[in-house]
Amino acid sequence: MDRLPPKIVRRLILAPLVMAICLVMMAVSPVFLLLTMAYGLVLDRKLRAARVAAFATVYMFYEVVSIVALFGLWIASGFGMTIRSERMQRIHFGYQRWWLKRISRAAGRFFKLRIEIEDPPARREGPVLVFSRHAGPGNSIMLVGTIMIAYRRLPRIVSLAKLQWDPFFDIIGNRLPNRFIRHDPSERDRSLDAHHCGGKGTSTRP
Repeated sequence: MDRLPPKIVRRLILAPLVMAICLVMMAVSPVFLLLTMAYGLVLDRKLRAARVAAFATVYMFYEVVSIVALFGLWIASGFGMTIRSERMQRIHFGYQRWWLKRISRAAGRFFKLRIEIEDPPARREGPVLVFSRHAGPGNSIMLVGTIMIAYRRLPRIVSLAKLQWDPFFDIIGNRLPNRFIRHDPSERDRSLDAHHCGGKGTSTRP
């Protein structure tokens, strides 16, 4: 899965394909929701399958919205000419924060997810490095959400390259100063020397 198709293929083929799949799945989601509700009433009183189906539907909705919105921002940037400008970077960080708020809200509603911060770090100026125990993609999203929403930081994220199979992560992740890495020991030095993250941890600017 680390072997990705070229960027042009991901943009012109993969992104529209994912959009089409999401739209089809959203169209039939009422049927799935009814089936999972019926299953829950008989065999799963906690409605776990129904809640997963509902969250997946919300996630696919924001996937479609995001692909369209990011395409619009690409056009607004002069077809990518000013996509690295400070103004466009701020807009993309703002969109990422907006997306995280919606996904976090859906996770709280369907899974009763709550994030409690014990011994919160002191708010300080300047860059910081954030390390966490990796417990899956959901854990990573909630961590980034906490950094961006609760602390108003602008993170530079190091992620696995395979996340670029998701068009939203691929597009916004490559437009912002992040870094995608592969499980390849031969690329270790190149990853360490990369300047995409600027070596600056997380930004202090809101």
